[in-house]
Amino acid sequence: MIKEIGDVRLIVFDPITAYLGDIEGHKNTQVRAALAPLANLAGKHKLTIIGINHLNKDQAKKALYRSMGSVAFTATARSVWLVQPDEDDPKKQRRFFSPLKTNVCKNPTTLAFSISGPIGQPKVIFESEPVDTTADELLADEETKDRYSALEEAKKFLAEALKEGPVASDQIGKWAEENKISERTWKRAKSKMNIESYRENKKWFMRLLK
Repeated sequence: MIKEIGDVRLIVFDPITAYLGDIEGHKNTQVRAALAPLANLAGKHKLTIIGINHLNKDQAKKALYRSMGSVAFTATARSVWLVQPDEDDPKKQRRFFSPLKTNVCKNPTTLAFSISGPIGQPKVIFESEPVDTTADELLADEETKDRYSALEEAKKFLAEALKEGPVASDQIGKWAEENKISERTWKRAKSKMNIESYRENKKWFMRLLK
């Protein structure tokens, strides 16, 4: 079909599990054996192959392992992305496009897009700025989302506390306690921010680096 059509650049399997024939989708060796010829086909004809898959229901797993069936689906792919609806969008048109794995670029960020336009002529419009979230956060259960929310609040607290310059570490601890932010949470937030701890006159300080 590729030779017949000519100048083919993209093939989409939706969902890819519907095209496995007698292969059992949860068996790694069988799935890898089925996908290897596709990878060779893509390389030979210099085209992209997209396999769409659905999520399993195990919310305890990290996002990368939420793909239905064998882990070979994500392990074999060069790039894996999550498409997830924005639950807070009243129009139900916004989607997140979040990286799970990629070896074709460095540190990609989550993007957001909306589907608009008249029926039969939809348009996909990507937002110009990346979104500060991850696939794990988007798929987290309510308990985990609460932890992520607390972490984001701690990040905001530290950014505000340090915006005027260095502050003694024990003072940060006192302010955090007053704001009902646990020591564990604000220290986790600190580890994810560009914050430096240093000692001066036998006392520890923290500063936010530019």
